[in-house]
Amino acid sequence: HEARDIVRHAVGAGEQDAVLFTGHGTDDALRTLLRHLDLPGRPMIVFVGPFEHHANLRPWREHGTK
Repeated sequence: HEARDIVRHAVGAGEQDAVLFTGHGTDDALRTLLRHLDLPGRPMIVFVGPFEHHANLRPWREHGTK
């Protein structure tokens, strides 16, 4: 928990805020976010720009978003 406490202090986060370590790159970060949001059976629409990197698109598509 020491690393989380250091990050929490560095960004001014409180105990109610979450500090997530997401692994490598955008894919892992988005997959971690989606797992923690836990939005079961709710259809989502995500708007992205025409120049988005594929690493930002793949996790959303795998999650079933449109």
